[in-house]
Amino acid sequence: MRRVVLLAVLALALPIAAFADSVTDYAIFGTTSAGTATFSGVPPAASGTISVTSALFAINGVSQPAGGTISLTTGTLTAVTGGFTFTGGTIDITNSSSTTLFQGSFTSGSVMVLNGITFINAVGNKVSVTLQIGHGDSRSAWHRFGRNCWACPAEI
Repeated sequence: MRRVVLLAVLALALPIAAFADSVTDYAIFGTTSAGTATFSGVPPAASGTISVTSALFAINGVSQPAGGTISLTTGTLTAVTGGFTFTGGTIDITNSSSTTLFQGSFTSGSVMVLNGITFINAVGNKVSVTLQIGHGDSRSAWHRFGRNCWACPAEI
């Protein structure tokens, strides 16, 4: 009887475990002076968009070879108190071999400028991005949340 119950529990647990994917963190660091980052639309303006392309620095904390990139474009910016909001936008991540690692789109986001630094926060289907642009630099933490992720933040 115990074996039957154990087998039934195992049979139910395996399909559930198959749905869980892992969380992947993408990090970038690039500068315009070194030619490793490009920006347009910064500082932001109503009815404009922001586009950023920067060097892929690490995946899950592991340094990556030069040549990988992350490209982000916001949707059209709408002025609100304290900054801007947008709907839509895209993110594309490629490695040094130009192989696409991730492509995603945003459902919503916000942009704020504070002390000369532009902050972009965006969320979409299984993707959450936080990006800081300031003084010619691009510093960020990028996250791709896996399909049916059990540990995803509430807003995803």
